[in-house]
Amino acid sequence: MNFNDISYEKSGPIAILTFNRPEKLNAFRRQTRQELLAALKLYGEDPDLRAMIITGAGRTFSAGADLNEVLEEGKLDYDEKRERKNMDTYQDITKALIALKKPVIAAINGFAVGVGMEVALACDLVVASEEARFIFPEAQRALFQTNGVMFILPRLIGFRRAMEILITGRTIEAEEAHQIGLINYKVPANKLMYKALELAHICAQNAPISMALLKQTGWKALEKNIEEVMDLEVEGMLACLQSEDLQEGLSAFLEKRKPDFKGR
Repeated sequence: MNFNDISYEKSGPIAILTFNRPEKLNAFRRQTRQELLAALKLYGEDPDLRAMIITGAGRTFSAGADLNEVLEEGKLDYDEKRERKNMDTYQDITKALIALKKPVIAAINGFAVGVGMEVALACDLVVASEEARFIFPEAQRALFQTNGVMFILPRLIGFRRAMEILITGRTIEAEEAHQIGLINYKVPANKLMYKALELAHICAQNAPISMALLKQTGWKALEKNIEEVMDLEVEGMLACLQSEDLQEGLSAFLEKRKPDFKGR
């Protein structure tokens, strides 16, 4: 598939997806959303890929929704059916990221605003440069959150802190983002992709079945009680015990070598 708003490349077992409209600060338009969903599908279906990095070209991860497109659509008479369909294309991003059975790492190289921040929230790991800035500006623009922000953010950083950030729309600098648990790592700008690739290769070396179960169970656990989570853990362990990779993992440990997992 040919992409315009993003670039998609493979480096061994790693997929690298880059928002590629730097002249527009990687703002999301309808085409961007469609291409992102298509690329996530390619990643999910490619048996040779074990991890993905999402980053932005230029000095910004993503400045959020393309307001020119929003204003242009706003000139049309309000049509609820059309707007619901439009919103579904936003919500589908988080649904697609969560549904993937492989890890996704966000490498935040600058501003992550609105939907750009929402993409980062739905990734499994987040690495940010010291120059990164995070903003949820919707309340300042008479808009509202999408992509599960109201579910994910309070569980990630706590209800009070999440509401304060959403209500004020203030800028969160990389140091604060790291302190409150919004990101996993804060690194110098010139080390961003190095750190993201390091994490991606660690993920790529681990057992695919275990990684898939960790990701699926992790998201499900956010809305279940402890007994339900423990039941999911049992099912996960049983699935691993039936896998061919288990024998490889045990043999590699005993032989003091790196395992060669096949995802079976």
